[in-house]
Amino acid sequence: MASGKTHDLITWYCFIPCLAWGWEANQDFFRGIILASGFLFAGLMFGPDLDTKSIQYYRWKFLRFFWIPYQKAGGHRSFLSQSHDALWGPFVRFIYLGLPICFFFSFYLLFQQPSFNFPKLLEQFIDFALEYRNLIILFFFGTWLGSLSHHLADWFCAFRNFKQSRS
Repeated sequence: MASGKTHDLITWYCFIPCLAWGWEANQDFFRGIILASGFLFAGLMFGPDLDTKSIQYYRWKFLRFFWIPYQKAGGHRSFLSQSHDALWGPFVRFIYLGLPICFFFSFYLLFQQPSFNFPKLLEQFIDFALEYRNLIILFFFGTWLGSLSHHLADWFCAFRNFKQSRS
């Protein structure tokens, strides 16, 4: 498997081509930035190795405690975390990150405003998500590409190591 530094180098080297591809595919520089930002976020902060005490885990600084239950849930490459699944891994991590944030935000609003109206808040959230759905999808696609680059690096290193051990 590739080291954390190798994954970081791959992320940084692929950032500009990802930006250029996103710009060209969308004919919009801002949308290219959104796609490349998702790629960079996945490569440096949100990758498949968050279920270990990896370089990505330590980059969360004082928020790293948040990932401890994710690590304890099943371990590295477990079925539960789906960390190294190229398709489901980013999706599971987004759900894991998003649900507690939504819960704490709702809890905060409940005590901040005496006349808190959850259905109204949900309606506003859905309106926001629908208005910016294309940008949200682009960001998520960028994170998926960042995860995919991680998987490809791991597969390449594993194949290279296997080939060298057979020589």
